[in-house]
Amino acid sequence: MNTLLLPANEESIAQAARLMAQGEIVAIPTETVYGIAGSAFDGAAVKKIFEAKGRPQDNPLIVHVDSLARMEQVVQKITPRAEKLAKAFWPGPLSVILPRGPRLADEVCAGLDTVAVRMILGLPVGDYYEARRSQFYTACGDMLHQYLTRDGTLSMIGQGVVVTGLILVLFFAAWLVAGQRGLRVRIGLFALFSTLCFLGYNLMLALSYGFIFKPFQAERLEDYNRYVYTYYIGWFLIALALVGLALRHAPRLDLLGHAGVLALAAVMLLRVNQMVLPQLSVLGFSDAEFADRQIQQSRAEAVAAVTDGARLFYVYQGDNGLHWFTATYDFYPQIVDYSGNGGGTFGLESLRPGEDTVEGYYFHPYTEAAFAALVESTGCEYLYLDKVDDLFRKSYGGLFSDGLADAEQGETLVYHVDSLGHYSPVEMEVP
Repeated sequence: MNTLLLPANEESIAQAARLMAQGEIVAIPTETVYGIAGSAFDGAAVKKIFEAKGRPQDNPLIVHVDSLARMEQVVQKITPRAEKLAKAFWPGPLSVILPRGPRLADEVCAGLDTVAVRMILGLPVGDYYEARRSQFYTACGDMLHQYLTRDGTLSMIGQGVVVTGLILVLFFAAWLVAGQRGLRVRIGLFALFSTLCFLGYNLMLALSYGFIFKPFQAERLEDYNRYVYTYYIGWFLIALALVGLALRHAPRLDLLGHAGVLALAAVMLLRVNQMVLPQLSVLGFSDAEFADRQIQQSRAEAVAAVTDGARLFYVYQGDNGLHWFTATYDFYPQIVDYSGNGGGTFGLESLRPGEDTVEGYYFHPYTEAAFAALVESTGCEYLYLDKVDDLFRKSYGGLFSDGLADAEQGETLVYHVDSLGHYSPVEMEVP
């Protein structure tokens, strides 16, 4: 066997495709490890994959496709449910199992009548662009509206155009004060390239909302203020630092100018911390968020007191990962298990929420037995039920000795794992 080591470029990709068409196999980098690829329609090529990997012949392979049209070539029929799942989660780590098509090599399926199909490369660029184009344009319009008006999230001094104006005024002031030509050139370059980067950053955000975020997230520009304010802060500090640098080369303005820079910084700090509501600050939190965080911390302290450092299985129905993330800090060094890949909503598949909701997007469908097995596999001694709902109660109430009555009445947040699928309430003072 002759092995070729090729650089990662378009020519090498074309050569790899030609080799696969000739029945050869190629090793390709993926998002995790290298994989061995060959034509799923060539039985001899598939055998080479098994031989190269030392893979048992009864262990079927996954077929990767780049579009639903390509998927039709390897399965008998794409069912409506499979198509719905593919459009919702592909490209991504989801394998769809369907009856195999007649063209597929027998060796792929290891004697089975079904085949697992996955898309890791996504739709062809043209198809994907067409499917998401309107969402991208809408996000661009919404971002521009928030930038120019006071209808959206605001900064410490108003909408984005006001912040940009202030920063550019600072750049101009630094350029004006700087006496040396070389310093003026550097300040001008800083102003030019930081402005271009600001435009590029906003383009990246628009592309993310248009082609990565779910429709319901793009519709409300989810977390837009947190994304854009970090750039505003860095941009403002750079401009302020350049004003200070320019003043060092202007002796007549040195003392007065630096006093003005410090005064401006102090006013901005005061504006953020004392003169606006928290939801208008750089953090983007609601005015009740800080009180909520104090409550969460006090709940964490109460839970920690009755669990004695044991590993916790965290449940917060409707979480997008943020509550689990903050809980890991509140409990540190006590371990709060990922519990469904970092928070989310647990429930039976038959009770799945709508797809265009936070609960539906971060939904983890488990049967009673599967949920019990999940908890058991984590090695957790306790369940911390930070937030439960009717969906959780209807799905898993039978696993709890009190049917979750104590949790619903606010008498406990913690249940002890007595055995597989059997959980009992722990007495505690709930803040």
